[in-house]
Amino acid sequence: YLGGKRAYLFFPAGIYSVTGLNVTTNMSLVGLDRYQTTLQLRAGSNKDLLTGDLGACTINDITLDANMPGQTQNCSVFDGNVGNMLVSNVIFKNGYNVLGFDIDGLVQMDNIVFDGVQGNGLSIGGERCTITNLDFINTSVLNNNTLLTLNSNYAVINNITCFTAIKNGINIAGNHCRV
Repeated sequence: YLGGKRAYLFFPAGIYSVTGLNVTTNMSLVGLDRYQTTLQLRAGSNKDLLTGDLGACTINDITLDANMPGQTQNCSVFDGNVGNMLVSNVIFKNGYNVLGFDIDGLVQMDNIVFDGVQGNGLSIGGERCTITNLDFINTSVLNNNTLLTLNSNYAVINNITCFTAIKNGINIAGNHCRV
């Protein structure tokens, strides 16, 4: 229904069980508070929580939960193309390779928590990304791999904390990055 339209989807406090959301450019996801609003992938869905392309949008004040314990395949929160977007006060939770961005635009992220990384945490490709206050908690002791992978140019990342066991912290293959 929202394809091609500029829309803000507001989710009041609660846990919303979904089989996945097909996101489009100009579609923003906004919750009441990241500790009170959760979009959770329904058990047995076995696909990424968000699919499609993101751009010209905002995602804020929400928890996006891929519900890895409830899946029989390796599900992510999102892995795809993004344009200009702002991600603020978001918890990305319980994904295998939790979040992958191939950026064509400018992505700004602040106050982000990765909770329950099973494989890889955040993977960034493309160009121009600014991240401030990035926290990793509760990673899988057996399966976690790399928390942050930068195959990106012109990425600036400030204030990374890790409160959990990890195999690899940061892998940088891009140019003109500052961490």
